[in-house]
Amino acid sequence: MTRLATNDTSSILMDDSILGKITRLDLATGDLAVVIQDPLLTVQNKTNLAIAVNGIHTYGDKLYFTSLNQGVFGRLPISMVTGEQTGAAEVIADGLFVADDFALSRDGKKAWVAMNTADVLVEVQIPEKTSSVVANSSLLGSESAVAIGLGYQEASDLYITTAQPAGNSTVGGIVKLALD
Repeated sequence: MTRLATNDTSSILMDDSILGKITRLDLATGDLAVVIQDPLLTVQNKTNLAIAVNGIHTYGDKLYFTSLNQGVFGRLPISMVTGEQTGAAEVIADGLFVADDFALSRDGKKAWVAMNTADVLVEVQIPEKTSSVVANSSLLGSESAVAIGLGYQEASDLYITTAQPAGNSTVGGIVKLALD
C-alpha cells in the first residue's frame, strides 16, 4: 500500500500481487476502484514465481513498482486525484527476478530494492536507469521490505526486514544499513 499523494489523507493505492492490478481505496467511504491494469504489473513469465506487482510507492505524479515475476523495477505516471494511469509504464531496471518491496530516496533519484531470496540489496539509480548490488550478506536472507530512517540522525540509514532459518523454523529480524 501507498498513499496516493504525500498530503492526501483520504486515498491509498493497494497492489494485487496475484491479479497484477492497482486498486484505490477511499478511506472515508470504503469505496474501491481498480485504477491501473498494465502488462508490466502482471504475471508474464510462467517459469518464475507467480507474484506480479509487489512493492509500490508514489513519488510526485509517478507510481514506482516492482514486479517479482517479470524481474523489473519501474514507474508509471498517475493522476494525483484519481490514481489512474496517465501514460505508458517504463522499466527502470530489469533482471531483478526476486524484487520485493523497496524504499525511494527523499529526492526520488535512488531506490533500494529488497531481493527476497538473494541475500543482496540492490540500489537503483533512477535517472541513469542502472542498478547494482549495494550490500551482500547472509544477514539479508529473505529480505522483504526496506525503509529509510525517519529521524534526523537516521536519515541516511536503511532498515531492512529479513528472515533467517533456525532449525525447522524461521526467525525474523531487522538489519540497519548505513548509507554513508
